[in-house]
Amino acid sequence: MEGLKPPQPLASLSDAGKEWPTWREHFEYYLKATKKNKEDGETQVAILLTAMGRDAIGVFKPFTWEDASHSDDVKKVLDKTSSQDIISQKQMKRMKDSSFFEESRRWVSPSGRST
Repeated sequence: MEGLKPPQPLASLSDAGKEWPTWREHFEYYLKATKKNKEDGETQVAILLTAMGRDAIGVFKPFTWEDASHSDDVKKVLDKTSSQDIISQKQMKRMKDSSFFEESRRWVSPSGRST
């Protein structure tokens, strides 16, 4: 079925917990309806990451796999890309960014005391 579009990219990976179950189901139907589920695993994963949106590759790259071939199995990638994984990655980045921000906001007075 040509012309059928994949689901809209996730609006925000930090809010993916709300959207993820429905988005994933829509994506799986999209693969079936377009017969892209017949493509090789590497292509299906590329379609998935493209459909998820810009931040997806940043979430996907740090994943570790028991078997390297699992990174080309769309079902395993979908399972691993649970909302928990996505949220954890984004929260960790936010915490790092905010601690850097807090550190950079400290001002040291001429007397050597930080505020």
